[in-house]
Amino acid sequence: MFNINESDTKTLDNDNNLNDLLSYVNHNTGALSSFVILFYSQMSTPIDIGLEKKVTVIEMSILISIAENPGITGTELSHKWHKTKGAVSQLLKKLEEKELIYRIKSDKDSKVYFLHPTSKGIEVKDIYLKRDLYMTSKIVEQLLNTCSKDEIRSFYNVIKQYSKLITDKTVI
Repeated sequence: MFNINESDTKTLDNDNNLNDLLSYVNHNTGALSSFVILFYSQMSTPIDIGLEKKVTVIEMSILISIAENPGITGTELSHKWHKTKGAVSQLLKKLEEKELIYRIKSDKDSKVYFLHPTSKGIEVKDIYLKRDLYMTSKIVEQLLNTCSKDEIRSFYNVIKQYSKLITDKTVI
């Protein structure tokens, strides 16, 4: 539970601009929650990129990490993506079933597998990244109808900093 101490209250009382900002943020918490839910839903919805089976954005993010870091382990992926080892294991199984990655068992530890993309995995990654670039350009084009370039940059800066706070567990 979040607690405000007395010194925080004095600081808030002395800064009307901060009070206005806190009031604005409090009244728009629902918008943030709605965005997170919609974004997560989009990340989890399978998309067709020309495979027999569809893939999710989360699966593609894992595949891209493997392609960019051949030999990465599931444990390293779980740390990078802030997911449990079990969740990553399930994603890896799906990627293997789709023949997008393969595992090489460690000589030193039979529980450790080094992950590599297949040639099909690299091809799929490249197709996905081109699609993603196209989609991102369309989203930015739409956003520019209602937001300035500086507002879009600020949004991404804020989510980057918000993510850092959550990851570092500094405040949240």
